Amino acid sequence: ITAGGKDRFADQLGKILGANGGSDVSQQMAEKVAKLASGGMDQELETFILGTMYAKTSNAVAQVWINGLLSNTATHTANAMSNFSTLSASMGERKVAGYISHMLGNENGVALEEATAMANGVLSSFTDSLKAAYKTAKTGDISFGFGKKAENPFPGALKAETWGMSSNTMLGQALDIVDSVSQSPGRMLASSDEFFKTLGYRMELHAQAARMASHEVASGKITT
Repeated sequence: ITAGGKDRFADQLGKILGANGGSDVSQQMAEKVAKLASGGMDQELETFILGTMYAKTSNAVAQVWINGLLSNTATHTANAMSNFSTLSASMGERKVAGYISHMLGNENGVALEEATAMANGVLSSFTDSLKAAYKTAKTGDISFGFGKKAENPFPGALKAETWGMSSNTMLGQALDIVDSVSQSPGRMLASSDEFFKTLGYRMELHAQAARMASHEVASGKITT
């Protein structure tokens, strides 16, 4: 899209998608469509176009844009694999750290039992991790950190309530559905993160408990 044709494209795109919130919104949409098209991001472009059918404010466009970028399956696969690799590597690192600490005679260092305790933490918290992931996928709420997932800084930008409409009307129900669908990529990514964060948190709790018990046994505070 050339500089001279961008304004005309924005106007036409605004009419096609129903983005009657002003030229600024149409301009944003035109620029984002051009960026996705020039980058060969076909799946993300399709998600963005479909999601912006009801986008009439910059917040609504931003919500659809951000989630459109997260809609590619490869993004979710890479996120899950990296989280899994990180948790797996942390247990191996903790095992090596335990041996080094033991050989150096560091009584306050990493205990040999910590890696095993971390593995037990994964097994014992697997069900809770699934529940946490399901909650995030369903409601968008997260248990770790503050507020909503950072990938969606404008939650509910397309909801009927945001537009001052009743969810009991057909248009209101349509807006609620569009809002929910447009947020689904971000929610799925947040849900995956929530699953692995819960596992990681429980792993570390078990490791710290093992370290505390090991140190107290060594110091004679408790006996085996």
